[in-house]
Amino acid sequence: MKELNLLTQRLFAEGWIKEKHPDYVRDWNYTSKFYGGFEYTREHQNRMVFSTPCGLLVKGSHWNSGHMAYMGVNWTVENDNPTICCPYRKAGCEQNHPLLRDRTASGPSKMVFCACHEVDVPYCYERSIEKVSDEYNQRKEALFQSFARDKKRICRHHCYFDEHTETWVQRYDPMECARSHTDCHYCTILGKELDTKKGNIFYDLKTTRKTEELTLFAKEYEVAIRKDKKLLERNVSLDICRAILKVCPDAPQEKAEGKYSRELYFSEYHGMYFKVEAVNVRVECRASRDLEQDIADAQAGYTVTHEADTLAAAKQQKSERREKARQARIRKAKKLILQHGMDGLLETDLYRVRRMIDKGLITGEEIFSLEHQRTEQQSVEQMTLFQEEGNAHT
Repeated sequence: MKELNLLTQRLFAEGWIKEKHPDYVRDWNYTSKFYGGFEYTREHQNRMVFSTPCGLLVKGSHWNSGHMAYMGVNWTVENDNPTICCPYRKAGCEQNHPLLRDRTASGPSKMVFCACHEVDVPYCYERSIEKVSDEYNQRKEALFQSFARDKKRICRHHCYFDEHTETWVQRYDPMECARSHTDCHYCTILGKELDTKKGNIFYDLKTTRKTEELTLFAKEYEVAIRKDKKLLERNVSLDICRAILKVCPDAPQEKAEGKYSRELYFSEYHGMYFKVEAVNVRVECRASRDLEQDIADAQAGYTVTHEADTLAAAKQQKSERREKARQARIRKAKKLILQHGMDGLLETDLYRVRRMIDKGLITGEEIFSLEHQRTEQQSVEQMTLFQEEGNAHT
């Protein structure tokens, strides 16, 4: 923010300086220039009362979480123009600021912002925006109850309120049930108790690419199949899985294409053949292997891997890397003890060594042995030094 806000301009005009200012503003710091100068303290702002252009009162605490910058104007409390979402959702209001008058947000929520200003009157709920918002929410709830009676099978999690038409709509998306952690036992949309057995949607990820250079033994197309991929991040009721395949049958294919979006884009860009398919889509409690199909795919020249085997191998590699790094840290700690002894370690090194001792990575016997080796090395070094000095004198 290049320009000083109105609050800072007024305080400087009154003779205040950065180092000496009223108690109702925060101390000047390295961020003050970015925010336009002085800012009200949280306690003072909470006591302030503002008014919308139509006269509704707003508590100053409403803007404790930030402000808006739009059309080169900083709509802040310090500039006496903080914005609030109009509870009437009225676009083109003549009382509103010209820059905000026709600005509305797109989507199901109709958002029209109003510029407020400070008023020297006590806060009153009966004249406040809070009361209008409460009445609006009550009317919205009444519309939902009416919508529920007419629609019969509805779920609140799948209902949305269109503020432009002031009507409720339901968009059933069982994928949302799988993503959320509601764990409902009864589905009002399906109209039945959900299956207590949990599972997932499994599919085989098949990739086909054309070989760039054909040789005598090379095939025209290289096909790889990664089997038993999971569509969902966690297991859910089998009824939800079946509903997903019924309502969102393209979900496995979309996830497969999303995983290889980069390869698909560049293959099309460079005129190369690359295809991704989600095949053998099914609902199961756990992945089952078809050995006969695996053999048939291998005989057809396909590269076949299983997701469980891939994850197990990755887990094993990760465990081996961790163990290798752990052994390297232990060797380094022992080397430090051998060089400097426990009493000569730096504070950070001593902290790491003590943690290894607490975890049992280094035993007391090993430390005693290292200290003993260090003492013997020092004795040998001293004897060698004395012999060299004696030879020098002779």
